[in-house]
Amino acid sequence: MMRWTAPSHDAPRGITILGSTGSVGQSTVDLIARDPQSYRVEALVAGNSVEALAEQARRLHAKLAVVANPQRYRALKDALAGTSIEAAAGPEAATEAASRPAEWVMAAVVGFAGLQPALVAARRVGAPEDVDALNRLRSWLKKSANAAEITRFLWSLPCGFLVRSLWRPACW
Repeated sequence: MMRWTAPSHDAPRGITILGSTGSVGQSTVDLIARDPQSYRVEALVAGNSVEALAEQARRLHAKLAVVANPQRYRALKDALAGTSIEAAAGPEAATEAASRPAEWVMAAVVGFAGLQPALVAARRVGAPEDVDALNRLRSWLKKSANAAEITRFLWSLPCGFLVRSLWRPACW
């Protein structure tokens, strides 16, 4: 088990925020902005809010900004012009952002759209006992988008699975 240590200027904690422009994401951005030297922002992901996403990315010196809606890519690219922040768009880019090296992934995307990126992040930072459950869920997602079947599967998991794997701090 990894021992928890607080992020610091000497040992900044890498973070990715999925859903950075929503209410939970904005709260997370606010937390990071209070002590930006203690965090290394790998990626920020938003659905459509290009202006807010670009402002957050500049403010937090993110390495990557992703807008899930591919039609908003040009607007994001233009909003980040003159910076070294990489821009990307589409569901695949959101999933790639979740796979980036970060000790903490805040999965704050509502609904089915956030499931694949959250699972990718959980697989990367998850506990070994969660790997089988993640593999089963991933195979179901590839075979079928049957929400009722997926919901039944999620409810069958041990009660700590979602907390431990999808929304857990690096200290667990």
